Amino acid sequence: MTPRAQNRRKSSSRAAGATWRATLRLCVAVAVLLALAFSSAGAQEGADTGTDWSAEAPAVWTSEAERQPRATGSQWPYPDERDRSDGGLAADDAEAGSWGGGPPGGAAPEEERLETGAAGADAFDPERLALLPVLRVGLVLDPASEDFRAAEPFRAALETGLRIPVHLVAYRDLARLQGALIRGEIDYAPLSASAYAAASRRCACVVPLIVPRSADGAAGWHAVALVAQASPFQGLGDLAGARLATARPVSTAGYRVPLAAMKADGLDPDSHFASVRAFDSTRAAAAAVLAGEADVAFGWSSLRGDASSGYSRGTLRDLAELQGAGTPSLRVVWTSPQIPNAPHVVRDSVPLAIRDALVELLVLDAAVSPSDALRLSPHGFVPVTHEDFAAVLATFPKAEEGASGRLRPLGGAAGELR
Repeated sequence: MTPRAQNRRKSSSRAAGATWRATLRLCVAVAVLLALAFSSAGAQEGADTGTDWSAEAPAVWTSEAERQPRATGSQWPYPDERDRSDGGLAADDAEAGSWGGGPPGGAAPEEERLETGAAGADAFDPERLALLPVLRVGLVLDPASEDFRAAEPFRAALETGLRIPVHLVAYRDLARLQGALIRGEIDYAPLSASAYAAASRRCACVVPLIVPRSADGAAGWHAVALVAQASPFQGLGDLAGARLATARPVSTAGYRVPLAAMKADGLDPDSHFASVRAFDSTRAAAAAVLAGEADVAFGWSSLRGDASSGYSRGTLRDLAELQGAGTPSLRVVWTSPQIPNAPHVVRDSVPLAIRDALVELLVLDAAVSPSDALRLSPHGFVPVTHEDFAAVLATFPKAEEGASGRLRPLGGAAGELR
């Protein structure tokens, strides 16, 4: 090979090497950029979700005896829009008593699924296991805030008393919890009275078992209409032309139940009142009557205890505690039938024997020998039936009635006049 040919070959080799090194550097740069991009996207995703929850996989707390992996993902679909938008699901002041905190949603990754010791597998009842292999209890709680551990004594007590495995499943809010019960993803859940009524209208697949007693011993409360003490009004029928103050349309006591009762009595709320003004709460609506800005307000009351102090619970009591002695009194001119406190509800697919065992465990056994584990209600539980919720059921359409049966807002936003 001539010297010139050798030089050309060396030059070609050097050029090829330079090209290869440039390509390598480009690949490394692209890889770094991609890594940074994915890292940034992952950080943003974490910032958006905030926790390990995902709506597709609610967090599950199981017993030590139940170590078998459980499917996640598509088993837990995101609730449809109705679950989030149905204003009648919100629990108002009168519906306190369901399991505490605010719920939920998503789930911890499989490797972080929380487990706890409870009854061993040999403590389970084969006959009951044949009826129901596991009871899935849905709650509104936050797995990231130790809510599971707070609820664990209740789960363990149910498992020991029923002698079947009990799993707790967390949901982000009441609407998701209600939707999961309707879809059959859970078997048992504490709901508000309105959430139960809405679920019953949607699928007729749920059964109320028990409600908690309040501190005053009552198992429920009443929607009421309030007027000034000196007012001439004596009932809903003679309020024609009056100025009405309501809570927001999502309120069971401050809006839905009284208006449904009026319609049932043949009164048209749209034409019955001279004006309608919506407030953020039943207390604010009642305060408008005290201030002379309205003639009648809807609220709620236990109707138990000392009437002069506003009874034991409710809108009148709230006003008395807020403004103290000497507050101008309001008078009750209409009351609804008793509306039960927040019910504990099961799907109708739960065998009757298991339902009876739940009632016995939470009502009878807890009354005989109360334990902290079972005292979700410090004052015990009372059995209820579907018929006990008639006043709230009347505010939701039956399936065959469609959306036209829903109550429509009378007024605008809070503080606005119609």
